[in-house]
Amino acid sequence: MGAVLAPFAVSQLACCCGSAACSLCCAVCPSCSNSTSTRMMYSLMLVVVTIVCCIMMAPGLQDDLKKLPFCKDGSDSIISEITGKTKLDCDGVVGYIAVYRVCFVLTLFFSAMAVMMINVRSSRDGRAAIQNGFWGLKYLLVILGVVGAFFIPETGFGISWMYIGMVGGFLFILIQLVLIIDFADKWAENWIEKFEETSSKAWTFALMGATVLQYASALTAIVLFYVYYTTPEGCHLNKFFISFNMILCVVMSLISVNKFVQEKKPGSGLLQSSFVSLYVMYLTWSAMSNSPECECKLNFSALINGETAKCDSKNFDTQSIIALVIWFLCVLWSSIRNSTASQAAKLGVGSIITKDDGESGGGGKQEGQQVYDDEEEGTSYPWSMFHVMFALSTLYVMMTLTNWYSKKKMVLNQALRLGSRTPLSFRKCVRCSSTFVASGTRLVYDATGEPGSVLKMDKFDVDVPGDHEVVVETLASPINPADINTIQGVYAVKPPLPAIPGSEAVARVISCGPRITSLTSGDIVITRKTGLGTWTSHIRADANAFHKIPQDLDLVSAATLSVNPCTAYRMLVDFSPLRPGDVVLQNGANSAVGEAVIQVAKALGLKTANIVRDRPDFDEVDRRLRALGADFVVKDHDEDLKFLSGQLKTNPPRLGLNCVAGKSGISMMKMMAHGSSLVLYGGMSRQPLSVPVSFLIFNDVNVHGFWMTRWKAENDRMMKERGDDGGEFDKMMTFLCNLVRQGRLEPPPHTLFDLTDFVKAVDAAMPAGGRGGKKSIFKFRTA
Repeated sequence: MGAVLAPFAVSQLACCCGSAACSLCCAVCPSCSNSTSTRMMYSLMLVVVTIVCCIMMAPGLQDDLKKLPFCKDGSDSIISEITGKTKLDCDGVVGYIAVYRVCFVLTLFFSAMAVMMINVRSSRDGRAAIQNGFWGLKYLLVILGVVGAFFIPETGFGISWMYIGMVGGFLFILIQLVLIIDFADKWAENWIEKFEETSSKAWTFALMGATVLQYASALTAIVLFYVYYTTPEGCHLNKFFISFNMILCVVMSLISVNKFVQEKKPGSGLLQSSFVSLYVMYLTWSAMSNSPECECKLNFSALINGETAKCDSKNFDTQSIIALVIWFLCVLWSSIRNSTASQAAKLGVGSIITKDDGESGGGGKQEGQQVYDDEEEGTSYPWSMFHVMFALSTLYVMMTLTNWYSKKKMVLNQALRLGSRTPLSFRKCVRCSSTFVASGTRLVYDATGEPGSVLKMDKFDVDVPGDHEVVVETLASPINPADINTIQGVYAVKPPLPAIPGSEAVARVISCGPRITSLTSGDIVITRKTGLGTWTSHIRADANAFHKIPQDLDLVSAATLSVNPCTAYRMLVDFSPLRPGDVVLQNGANSAVGEAVIQVAKALGLKTANIVRDRPDFDEVDRRLRALGADFVVKDHDEDLKFLSGQLKTNPPRLGLNCVAGKSGISMMKMMAHGSSLVLYGGMSRQPLSVPVSFLIFNDVNVHGFWMTRWKAENDRMMKERGDDGGEFDKMMTFLCNLVRQGRLEPPPHTLFDLTDFVKAVDAAMPAGGRGGKKSIFKFRTA
């Protein structure tokens, strides 16, 4: 059996070692030049890595990995018994940082090849064997490099490589432009030659038709940009770039038919300029699609579904897909197109010997040979620059797949998973040091009253944590209405004075008690219990007061996760047995909780009918709520409510969420289904809830009150009684964190403040008239 298989094994090994050996064994391969086959193999390597990175960015993959027996949250298995571990953290092999690691290795590979191929002028050079062969070894080196990259300490890696990726991606965009111009030039040259050879008017009409079609497409794009990517009052940056690039395309077109240009390059014309104009419009659209302003960009999924939402928050969207398609076509073109001397000059490598097909070398194709050497006398393309282009191409792919990942989202990753300089694998095995002492700053108040008057800065020493305690370093903490009311002394919770305000935060663990095994130094956590006092640079508390979260959440989403989104989730799942397609009715829909309700409900397959108070900027509020996924948005007016009632007649709401109280409950219950539930979680009107007896008796509407603080306390109590260390809270946080990761749960509009600017921060959190503005968030210098 071994003798029979041996020839096949040898032939497969030959196919992996070089193009010459492959041509002798792989007769089924099509005949092609050595230069083309080599570039195709490198392109295949790049495409394979791109596919792997796409899989790493697939939504929900992290959850699927957790189902494996050897991954965290997976069941125990024989692997656990062998390794001595019951859980492994598999989150690190997917997501943004994983893509960074894979592309880091491939970039190094192409960079090393670029250095090795400097001044190679023909295939007679000894280094040609490395360029054109040893494919199995090359792929093996890349695979081993990728495995090794996951052991690189994460301290500073992500943020540093992101900046390098941005520079490399921008440079590849310039090279991509050169390739686009080269393709357009070759296209025009080919069709002009066809016309001169045949004198057929068909080629004339083809040239004119292609030119007109491309200009028409570019003009259509400009019109659509003004319609969907600008607003009458705002989006000024978009307006500038659309207008500027339109003028640039006009100037470029005029230059292309200029007499002086025609004398220097007779083949120049409107076909090339129209093609480049279309590419410029793509670049303009790509830039606008990455705008952080939701109202200044189009949501394609919403447009397809007939909605009016203008914000696309997906991590990997239409723009990214089109960018990858254009990238693939450019890479393919660079692989099959031999670089002429003029093309090499465009890239600044005119000194390198380049030749077209049919001119290179004396090797030529020999009878019976599938892959023939066409570079014995001179290379058909600049080898070193080819690898430089592929290295930059890898960085471009990395940035495109990660949606040009911003420093804002990298903050938590860099926050020293992020505070330790030891490798991740080592830090996972060691408990935090229990000898940490630090000094910090905090806000305190020793009497109730208006926050701007009673709050003051205070410096303090951070003590060593107790056996079951941890010390965390606060990264960000929002100002919630309950915090303001607590300071004013009008909230249900009245802490003993002096007190530290603040009810939620995102923080980094920096020290643990000797008996703590659930957390390690560098873990990112959010507050699980209320009343900790979070407007402080450091918090020392019981480890159970914090919940560990994934480190790839952006700072603001993490800081605002434990109160409003949790409130929205609990009200949606705890009071009525809702099914996909059911309607949830709510007032105060533009509040932080209201916006969270819209997004969580959409993720659960529910529809939302939203009522907001009349306001001058209602149209702007309407656009934002619909962008988040709202199905109906109406003003709190009799006519609007009557219209909404008619729309909901065939599918009346089974759940109502009321944060206003007063008479608002009457108008809501008129629309609700028999046996539905009305949940009261606020009293913005400062009036008692009016509930007609008829709704309770004849329509069987159930009225409930909800307070997230009470729910957390009851959940903790039940956990202790059952001896459970997770419970409903962990299930809820897993769901919400996944929504944030998928771009389906956006943080509220916000403004960041330093703790020293607390007077401005609390004033901004208490806008005149009581109408909600942007959420104020303290960002600490440790972030």
